[in-house]
Amino acid sequence: MKTAAVVSSVLALVALSIYLGSAHAQPNEARRGTWVAVVNIRDVLKKYSRAQALQAELDEDLKPHKARAKALKDEIDLLATADSSKPEYRKTNAIAIQIKTREWEKVNTAILQVVEEKHTSKMPAVWNDINLAIEAVSKTHGMQVVLGHGDPEAPEVA
Repeated sequence: MKTAAVVSSVLALVALSIYLGSAHAQPNEARRGTWVAVVNIRDVLKKYSRAQALQAELDEDLKPHKARAKALKDEIDLLATADSSKPEYRKTNAIAIQIKTREWEKVNTAILQVVEEKHTSKMPAVWNDINLAIEAVSKTHGMQVVLGHGDPEAPEVA
């Protein structure tokens, strides 16, 4: 039952994207040449419930890592701005900053690993749903070429 709802919501999103992105203003009788649909991939991913759920799951998994990274960054900033008028304080602060920076780098590596694992394990199914929906909608509307537009990672490209 959930699969049907998910597929229908993806189909609706893709249909709307193709409809809005294509030159659909001409009546069917006047159609000649190649019909091209443009799908705003960023928009489809932002509005697709399964992609939203995956993003929420990823955000939840990253919360402890991001909190630790922020705490370490704050400690590094505090150490960097601490009064180090005495040479022994400068040396101690420099060593502490190096230690905290290494910890911060390890936390960032862990964040990247979590993101990579989630995307590797879950994104192929999301993309498969989207591609099936795009194919179905483009065939329904007689589109011969379907172009993806927009970078899911870069909002300024959308």
